[in-house]
Formats: sequence, C-alpha cells, structure tokens
Amino acid sequence: MNSHKSDAPLTGVTVIEHGQGVSASYAGRLLALMGATVIKIEAIGGDSLRRNAPKLQEEFDGDALFAYLNVNKSGVTLNLSSSLGHALLYELLGRADVFLDDTHPAGRRALGIAPDEVCRAHPKLIYASVLPFGALGPHSEYKGYELNVFHSG
Repeated sequence: MNSHKSDAPLTGVTVIEHGQGVSASYAGRLLALMGATVIKIEAIGGDSLRRNAPKLQEEFDGDALFAYLNVNKSGVTLNLSSSLGHALLYELLGRADVFLDDTHPAGRRALGIAPDEVCRAHPKLIYASVLPFGALGPHSEYKGYELNVFHSG
C-alpha cells in the first residue's frame, strides 16, 4: 500500500517492476518513495530475496533486505512462462508508464519481454533495463550479480 503524499513528484506514474536483484528492486523502491505506484512482479515461489537472512518475524514472508527494498509497493505473482501470466503482464503494462526489468537478455526473449516486443505492443511505455553489463554491447551476455559488479570497479 502506498503511503506517499499526493504532491510527490511521481504521483500518477505507474511502474511495473520485474526484478530479481537488488538493483532493480532498489530503483523501484526509490520510485515508490517519490510517489509512483510500483507493482512488483514475482515469479511463482516468490522473489529469491525472500529467502535470505536475516529473517524477520514469522508472520512476514521475507527477510530484512526484501522488506527494505519493497516499501510502498504492491505485488503480484505471475508465471510469465504461461500464456495467461504473459497476458496478465501485458495487461498491466497497458496501464503503466514504466517497465523496470533486470532479466538477462537471453531470458527476456524466452519470456516474451524483450524491449522490442514490449515497446511494439506498448509504444508509450518506458522500458528501463537494469543490468550489470547492459542489454547491448560486447558484454551484454555476461551474467553478473551485485557483488561481482561492485568488485569489478
């Protein structure tokens, strides 16, 4: 549930966040804190950050980092490998202003969420790619995690 003021700079902006890593989740957190309505898409089984230590109280399904990164967000669980999950995502994107995604480029094509496909279906949508080595270029197929990228600098 969003608890921001109606005069926040991003009030009225809707963001669909499809992120498994800290970077995309943190970007979504910042947008939510600036007033955007952020809807986090989680895979069946939930975000992997839910299973990290330190754990919070038993009634909260997640860890401290997950709780911190998902302040003021709504969430929905979708199986993007299914036609129904894909259709529901595209329905959400039809009402959104921004799609925030950190899926590896090869995985994007497999899920039907590659930038060219999404932007063709939703030409007014901003597709924000959050990848450690970029979506294009000589290193775009490299896989990286926050810890690796931090130490490569």
